[in-house]
Amino acid sequence: VTMRLDRDGHCNSCVMHQLARWTKASDFPIINPRMSGMKNKYTYAATCSGYRRALPHFPFDTVVKFNRVTKSVATWRAGRRRFIGEPIYVPKGKSEDDGYILVVE
Repeated sequence: VTMRLDRDGHCNSCVMHQLARWTKASDFPIINPRMSGMKNKYTYAATCSGYRRALPHFPFDTVVKFNRVTKSVATWRAGRRRFIGEPIYVPKGKSEDDGYILVVE
């Protein structure tokens, strides 16, 4: 989502950019906090692998990494019968993608 705000904080325009190759429900999106207020390339979120017949969309068992520029998607799955909470990004180096994703399993 790209939002353009005026000096008073009112939204002048709002545009949603879709990732064509991702169709699963996701929640708890995060970015590198050093990129807050700037144009970022990567977004991470919690999602489900969808392997369970009952409740295929919950609870979360996967972290997804979206690349806004290339539209690519990468995932990490906790494993069968293992579930995760909200991901947290901890910066390590200077580049936007150099850090750790922490989840409670």
